[in-house]
Amino acid sequence: MATMRAVSRERIGGPEVLHVVAVPRPEPLPTEVLVRVVSAGANPVHVAPSTTL
Repeated sequence: MATMRAVSRERIGGPEVLHVVAVPRPEPLPTEVLVRVVSAGANPVHVAPSTTL
């Protein structure tokens, strides 16, 4: 099975809890497409829920 890289976190915290992991690449349905992402970013508003309860 093909894999892809993804950013994962196992606990609440700052950037130090983020890790790159290999996960199975999803297989799109006939009515879906699979998009290759070359680069991505995270805004503070998206990271904030990871640092608080």
